[in-house]
Amino acid sequence: MPARQFLHCYLAERPEQWRGVPWMSAILDLIHMLGEYQDAAVVAARVGAAKMGFFKTPDGNLSPLATDDDPTAGLITDVEPGHFSALPPGYEFQAFTPDYPHQLYPDFTNAILRSIASGLGVSYHALTGDLTSVNFSSIRSGTLEERESWMVKQDWMITSILEPLYRRWLDRSLKLEAIKGLPSLPTDLLYQRFSAHAWRGRRWPWVDPLKDIEATLAAVNAGLKSPQQAAADAGIDIETTLNDIARFNEMSKAAGLGLTYGQNPSPAMPPIPPGDPNGKTPN
Repeated sequence: MPARQFLHCYLAERPEQWRGVPWMSAILDLIHMLGEYQDAAVVAARVGAAKMGFFKTPDGNLSPLATDDDPTAGLITDVEPGHFSALPPGYEFQAFTPDYPHQLYPDFTNAILRSIASGLGVSYHALTGDLTSVNFSSIRSGTLEERESWMVKQDWMITSILEPLYRRWLDRSLKLEAIKGLPSLPTDLLYQRFSAHAWRGRRWPWVDPLKDIEATLAAVNAGLKSPQQAAADAGIDIETTLNDIARFNEMSKAAGLGLTYGQNPSPAMPPIPPGDPNGKTPN
């Protein structure tokens, strides 16, 4: 297929970079090593739980018991719980009791997982679900930084992938008349009319939503943020919200309840003393 039909999108890490690098390339070796380490630890734990051992003689000669048909004749190879057997004369049992996984296993595993989380740009507790070593301050700091990185990637994905993909889809669909129910207008006018759109990435509420709402209201009342920006930060479509409130008020009025929402005026801002725009009173 022609290359112009592809969207080769990636985050450039250096000037004149022509190929993208997978986001997991930095930690693939760590993931592989962790998997191999855990497999070896499981095998070692099973070996340790089996309590295996060896039979030996002082001179290393097995001839008193060995035969051509059965080199291990007379040796005990299977055991049962609570069962004790006698060894042949001249033989002794040397136990093999590995002590692995030992006490360093969780520390090593957590260190590898922290490196993997750092390479992926996510927090350790979000990757593993381990909340034993975090407190409110640390989990808040890590979560906020992680969400900021996700929002940056959302903006990149919207600009690099979704926007050109939507415009190509819209242009192709209008030319092929694949969208039904559109007004009878030229294709160029339809494209201009329906090309206006907005993308909203996912947003995450905090553990204390009341404080977030109070902070948002304070920013809106102070003129530092518009209601549209506040709704977008919360992942809400302001037009849909306003339409829903209007429909609810109409339904309430038709039912004779008289319940109305969204009509309370915002708290008045304190007047600024006469002077410069910063509110400083001239001497």
